[in-house]
Amino acid sequence: MDENMIAYRQKHKRCKYCKYYRARTLPIPFSPEIKECLLKDKKIDYENIPRFCKEYEVKNGRTTEG
Repeated sequence: MDENMIAYRQKHKRCKYCKYYRARTLPIPFSPEIKECLLKDKKIDYENIPRFCKEYEVKNGRTTEG
């Protein structure tokens, strides 16, 4: 991953950049996407809102969004 990208994501802590974030769909037709924090075991409503999470870590690789 590009160093500029890592630096940006480290400063702008959003769930979608965190290694503990997961978005998934259920195996049924037309199911909504479920976004969750694997570490805290809770659902995420808005993955783009900046967070003040002590456990935040930038994930390796690109996100599928943005």
